[in-house]
Amino acid sequence: MPEEPEKTQEESSKKVPIRDLVNIRQAMNDLFSDLFSGRPLRALFPQEQWAPPVDIYENKDAIYILMDIPGMTAKDIDITATQDTIVIKGERKPVKDIGSENYILKEHSYGEFSRTIPLPYAIKPREIKAMYKDGTLELKLPKAKSGKGKTIRIDIE
Repeated sequence: MPEEPEKTQEESSKKVPIRDLVNIRQAMNDLFSDLFSGRPLRALFPQEQWAPPVDIYENKDAIYILMDIPGMTAKDIDITATQDTIVIKGERKPVKDIGSENYILKEHSYGEFSRTIPLPYAIKPREIKAMYKDGTLELKLPKAKSGKGKTIRIDIE
């Protein structure tokens, strides 16, 4: 059997180091953990971009939107509305500058967000009520019969 030639350092460096395989395995474990946890996927929502969770429900007179955005003030939130769409924007800033190398676990999301919510019914944008309390934004969107409207800004109480 012929002797195998010795590999050069360059050829050896093309091998995947074991630590890279361990990192890939950890990333896959994190992905599958997130899939079944109910939390947003870190791989799909990096820390710079995030989407706060929203609940939308209705009764015969109005559509209601609840959005969890703790750690903000009403001044940090911008809401605009048309007759068939609501846009909620804001930015949540970290309470402390800890430095990424000091984290053991980081699940909170920070940064800018924007949610555009298409509505199933026409609404009356000028009659929208918005309230922010205890980290939850609540919107009451009165339903309209029909017609067209322009975009307006909504004030938060």
